[in-house]
Amino acid sequence: MPAGSDIAQLDTMLAEGWRQGWHATLFAPYEFGGALVDAPVHTGNAMPFHDGALRLLWFRNLRRLDAAAVTAWLQAKADPRPAGLMDVASDTSREAFDDAIARIHQWIEAGDTYQVNYTQRLHFDAFGDPVALYAALRAAQPVPYGVLASLPDRATVLSLSPELFVRHDGQGHLLTRPMKGTAPRSGDAVRDAQAAAALAADAKNRAENVMIVDLLRNDLGRIAQPGSVAVPERFAVQPFGAVLQMTSTVTATARPGTRFGALMAALFPCGSITGAPKRRTMQIIAELEGTPRGLYTGAIGWIDAPTDEGTAGPFALSVTIRTLVLAPLADTGLRAGEMGVGGGIVHDSVAAEEFDECGWKARFLTRHDPGFTLFETMRVQDGECLYLARHLARIGASAHTFGFAFDADAARNAVAAQVAQLGAGTWRLRMSVDKRGALAFASGAVAPMPAGPVRIDIAPEPLPAADPLRRHKTSARAVFDAGWQAAERAGGFDLLFFNTRGELLEGGRSSVFVRIDGRWLTPPLSADILPGVMRAVALDEGGAALGAPGEVVTEAVITRAMLARAEAIVLVNALRGAMPATLSQ
Repeated sequence: MPAGSDIAQLDTMLAEGWRQGWHATLFAPYEFGGALVDAPVHTGNAMPFHDGALRLLWFRNLRRLDAAAVTAWLQAKADPRPAGLMDVASDTSREAFDDAIARIHQWIEAGDTYQVNYTQRLHFDAFGDPVALYAALRAAQPVPYGVLASLPDRATVLSLSPELFVRHDGQGHLLTRPMKGTAPRSGDAVRDAQAAAALAADAKNRAENVMIVDLLRNDLGRIAQPGSVAVPERFAVQPFGAVLQMTSTVTATARPGTRFGALMAALFPCGSITGAPKRRTMQIIAELEGTPRGLYTGAIGWIDAPTDEGTAGPFALSVTIRTLVLAPLADTGLRAGEMGVGGGIVHDSVAAEEFDECGWKARFLTRHDPGFTLFETMRVQDGECLYLARHLARIGASAHTFGFAFDADAARNAVAAQVAQLGAGTWRLRMSVDKRGALAFASGAVAPMPAGPVRIDIAPEPLPAADPLRRHKTSARAVFDAGWQAAERAGGFDLLFFNTRGELLEGGRSSVFVRIDGRWLTPPLSADILPGVMRAVALDEGGAALGAPGEVVTEAVITRAMLARAEAIVLVNALRGAMPATLSQ
């Protein structure tokens, strides 16, 4: 249903589906509310739901599951391989954020608004199975209004919303629970209880909450029976994942004959994610925020058929905060993703504190552990860790990509301490880092290699053409580890992998160089291969690093036919250096 459509059409569409015995779910982006409020909004097509259209999705079958059954279903459906996020970044700089808060203060002082819900977008790439990602996020942030939806356009919605927009019991009774007021949790029960009490008593947060409660009371009053709007509970504080949230409850009884479309027209979008007054504040939001919010701060929910076609049936809608929207899977093996985060800005708001609050709200996402560690295997020779700077640069780049905490200086000092304990000789030193930044080390003596070229073979099954995790040295390398271990059991050193396009990738524990027509070639990083440390050395230093001084070394796609006619093959890794190799017949 396009933005700007007559809202009465919604009731017609619902009635048609219910006559078929179908079950309705609704996905309403924030921008759909522009026409309802007569306020400007931004639309586009960069991400799903940016077009502002409301979507009704119909299902022939419905199963009702309790929380335990949902957990069991997710466990059964989720792919066990890692799932997570890469390159999470905000579209709003700190300078731009501070400037926006200053402008909001000016509008408040001018009397244009009392409170503005100012938001930013986090953009990222998602890898792995969306079901597995949702299951992990749900475990980290249990919420009452979770949604996992795989949509017909192949987009995916992962919503971990703690906020109820509106619920209707089918008998005219409406309940909303606006959420305003946030504080971080520490994980300590006593400190969290103290923080909850402080939040409940905080004058600024209570004022924010009161403003939005008054707005919701006004919106409900448009369709409520006179005298029925009430506020039975104020300033309740509940934990949701990494934060504490303050909510109040507003109830009302709808006038007889009020249908779902009229309820949406009166209430959408929820005042807790606009500010007050709604229309003028949405105008301010359009001026401050230059891109669509999309599904973020809209609504998701289910709508059941009424017993009387002239009224509204039971339904429940959440406010779509803490919600990830993933675009369809791209050829890169990634899904472009977006999640909005923001907060209510009042006259007493301090930009630095509001910026930090956005960070608290996004912690469930930014602190997600994808289920693997990053590691480096280094050669220590007589008290020196070879190519340490390159190893630290590589693991640091991967840590940045996956949002791992990593301190390069601390890692360098820790490596030095490990090396000091090893003494003379040749050693293997493995350093790993987890999501929180904790370092772990393991070491052992390096056994000498047998004389002559190492033997290699080709993996029987190709790997996917795209796999972004292959670009990083993670503990999720079961295919590669199984490959070199199988080769070793057969008396060889490594197994070479091709992709489904017939392009050579790398070995299970080595990068590969092939000499063809007097030039040394190695597969390009664009094939989603590990940027090996010794691979980089050979590309920087040329043929000398491969035992062929003066010869050219470059990147190129290498096919099976090219490998078969190679004049020479050399494997390299940081532990063993350059190793001439022969391909098994």
